[in-house]
Amino acid sequence: MRRGEPPTPMRWLANRADVTMSPQIPEAGRPAGWMTTEEAAEYLGLPSVEALYRRIERGQVPARRWGRQYRFRRQDLDALMGREA
Repeated sequence: MRRGEPPTPMRWLANRADVTMSPQIPEAGRPAGWMTTEEAAEYLGLPSVEALYRRIERGQVPARRWGRQYRFRRQDLDALMGREA
């Protein structure tokens, strides 16, 4: 990679069927409707980020991987909680 070039998307293989892998996207370029781990934990009313990670591991919360981080679509979380989007 040359200086000034954007990083090449990481190509990971998902080790779980319920976690979708996506290329790393910088925070400033995050599309509307996507939440960070902290935002999703608060949105779901969970006591901590660790509680959210446990639910992801159990397959109870749909998540996408962007590089090394999880991201969550608001419409997926709304559907999980039975809210209308």
